Amino acid sequence: MVLLGMIDDATGKIFVRFYEAETTEAYMDLLMRYLKRYGRPVSWYSDKDSIFRAEDRFDQPVPTQFSRALEELGMELILANSPQAKGRIERLWGTLQDRWVKELRLAKVSTMEQANALLERKLMAQFNRQFTHRPASPNDAHRPLGKGHDLEAILSIQEKRTVANDYTIRLDNRLYQLLPPVWPGERGGQVILEKRLDDSLHIRFKQRYLPYQILGAQPPNPRSLSPEPIPAEPVEVKPSTKAKDQAAGATRSSAVHRSAGRSGRTPAAPCPSGSNNCGTPKKPCRPAPDHPWRKAG
Repeated sequence: MVLLGMIDDATGKIFVRFYEAETTEAYMDLLMRYLKRYGRPVSWYSDKDSIFRAEDRFDQPVPTQFSRALEELGMELILANSPQAKGRIERLWGTLQDRWVKELRLAKVSTMEQANALLERKLMAQFNRQFTHRPASPNDAHRPLGKGHDLEAILSIQEKRTVANDYTIRLDNRLYQLLPPVWPGERGGQVILEKRLDDSLHIRFKQRYLPYQILGAQPPNPRSLSPEPIPAEPVEVKPSTKAKDQAAGATRSSAVHRSAGRSGRTPAAPCPSGSNNCGTPKKPCRPAPDHPWRKAG
């Protein structure tokens, strides 16, 4: 497991938690817990990890899932050009690696749940009492969350999809059917799929969340599959009244009819070897004796 942490620039107060890996979802969960407890800070200062910064093929910065969430929360993203530029958080890791590894061992912690419980119960509060300092200004720059700040929606992995004519969308090799009611502009419009931290999926069209059902896995592309022989199955054909009158005694159990020069199984299948029932071969076409082609010059 890894320890992710935040440190307040004004006071040195820390907020940390253990996670399985350093991922976008882990940082979103840490930020959500911080926002619910303290409110929105003015800015977020971090390194240029791919979680916070990405580039296109022209080396131009493009938004990431995390930077998009910060923008929706009204928080400025500041990227440090070197580890030395954010020395306060870097020094914190050295302190915690020296002290907390011993604390976890003395507490006989063996799981991530036990480690996080020890952080909440003892270690974070103990560190903040010992190492935080009085800020230069008594004003708290944290801002409360507004009514439009839906943290579960903002701090989620979002992807855009276009609604097909049959009101379906595709995501991760799955097909999703959008259910009524149908809103103007929904067909052919774009929806946002929110994969939230609790593993739930929500589909948003403009300001509305749409009901849906999962239809199943997306069928594979037939062009990517090697052709396989398909066994022939008898197809029952019900003759019409006119056909009964014309051939009352003639009945067929298959809709496939034999054609000259072919086996009758498929249009492109050759006649099986050793078979004498392949129809009458077509006679070669020869011009008449008085045909202009036969006249010289």
